[in-house]
Amino acid sequence: MKSVLEKLTFQVFEFVLEPEDSIIFPHFKGNVFRGSLGKALRRLTCASGLDDCKNCLLINNCIYSRIFESYNPGVNQSILGKVEKAPHPFIVDVNEKNRLEYSRNQDIRFRLTLIGEAMKYISYFILAFIDIGEYGIGSTRGCFKIKQVRAAGQEIYNPHKKQVTLDFDSIPGSRFITEKWDKDCLDISLETPLRLKYNQRFQKQITFPMIASNLLRRVYLLANHYCGGPAGVDMKELIEMSKKVVLVNSEIYWQEQKRYSYRQNREISMAGVSGTLDFEGDFNPFIAFLRIGEYLHLGKGTSFGLGKIRIS
Repeated sequence: MKSVLEKLTFQVFEFVLEPEDSIIFPHFKGNVFRGSLGKALRRLTCASGLDDCKNCLLINNCIYSRIFESYNPGVNQSILGKVEKAPHPFIVDVNEKNRLEYSRNQDIRFRLTLIGEAMKYISYFILAFIDIGEYGIGSTRGCFKIKQVRAAGQEIYNPHKKQVTLDFDSIPGSRFITEKWDKDCLDISLETPLRLKYNQRFQKQITFPMIASNLLRRVYLLANHYCGGPAGVDMKELIEMSKKVVLVNSEIYWQEQKRYSYRQNREISMAGVSGTLDFEGDFNPFIAFLRIGEYLHLGKGTSFGLGKIRIS
């Protein structure tokens, strides 16, 4: 898996929005931001106007299709088997999850993480949020303006200059290869609901092998699909090693939440587990991936901000 880490690249973009009206969000703010982003990006980039990207001639060359639909990942037959879609190469992480109402001039802050080739589309994401700000967001359809976008310690976009700079450094996966963990205990905080699917079912009890196998697979697919990573890797040894890590304490609970899908015209459950998990064992084989997981999340619904973890 070292070759995977050497190929993986990503960056975290910090957005600051300035409301022009009162904005009220539902509890699941990630759904509002992600849903609005998808609609805006499609309005900006779709050339065919088709409802289904599968029937579009531009499916492999369209930014919306590449980012939001992630068709045809090009992963060869390997230990993972055949997959229809790759994970989305972006994560919307809305800070201040307990704050739902913003008055005029009260800044809204969130992070947008882009992986691999998606980083070169940051201008389109900024344009999309400019569009969302003019259209309005939340139950009050409050408007906003982008106040600032920063990444890697520098300003990426300033609304007064009306320019986006692409001259920023990415975060390489190779940075984490030398990470060490000198303790035999490790705590994982599930900061947003974790939706781990195992044996075709979402799990309410989480083990370390579940976390490790999901994280290894996610990092591999992201590196392969968006960063030119290796076409096949063998994870069997690491997965076997993960079985030696023991769960010593679990303080997790099932958190219900739903989102409404206008495409499917129905409510969809986005429930998952939150809380803390305490493990004992040798974590050095996994620490690089756990550190990356703090940035890239794990499980289902990561583009909505779900599966955010912190290790300590």
